Amino acid sequence: MGSQGNTPSFHSAHILESVTIHYRWLSYHGKSLPVRARYRRSHGADLCLEVGGGVSVGLPEWMADARICSSQTVGSPQVTIEALEALDELLGAVIKDAGHEA
Repeated sequence: MGSQGNTPSFHSAHILESVTIHYRWLSYHGKSLPVRARYRRSHGADLCLEVGGGVSVGLPEWMADARICSSQTVGSPQVTIEALEALDELLGAVIKDAGHEA
């Protein structure tokens, strides 16, 4: 990890803090999750959060910032349903050609 500049700024076997996820388009929205580690990166910081059952996920720190997330608004759609369906069909074909089940 250290060679890529992704060293944790905090690491402990004990959970010392939790953060609430404020990003409304994430399934963890509104939940308070224990922080396992914080990583400083060139683009900002990432959090390693425990989501239950021994599973951890990495998220950008700004998703736990109420000020940033409250400034995000829902706008008009930028893509049509037809375009999404075409993308789904294309990706399904690519996955099938690669020998994977969709």
